[in-house]
Amino acid sequence: MLTADVHVISLLPHTRGVKRVLCSAVEGEHELVTRHGVSCRDVQQGALGEGILPLRYLRNYGTMGLQGQAALLSSTAAIVGVGGLGGLIAELLSRMGVGHLVLIDGDCFEDNNLNRQLFATEETLGKSNVEIMDY
Repeated sequence: MLTADVHVISLLPHTRGVKRVLCSAVEGEHELVTRHGVSCRDVQQGALGEGILPLRYLRNYGTMGLQGQAALLSSTAAIVGVGGLGGLIAELLSRMGVGHLVLIDGDCFEDNNLNRQLFATEETLGKSNVEIMDY
């Protein structure tokens, strides 16, 4: 088993006192990735399998629990069009913990995208939407 520092976090009070959950910090994840040559997602899936919640998903815990977060991390979502709305959706799904995103878009960033698309900057003008988002 991969091991790292684990912290106990107290959550909202429940009927039988305070709910506690074991959590791992991002620094511990990065240490395991480096030490064992595995992906961050592999470390997170391993932690969830052992009943340890990666701290990055702590705010999801109340609605999903450990099993829900593990299922989300194992899931795949496809987004067709990653401009204004699709780019935001891709970021939110990624932050929420969707394990794999398939991004489909043939466009490149243009000047008229600067005020409305998340990843459109002066540096990304003329570059593929998908390539920029796949960093």
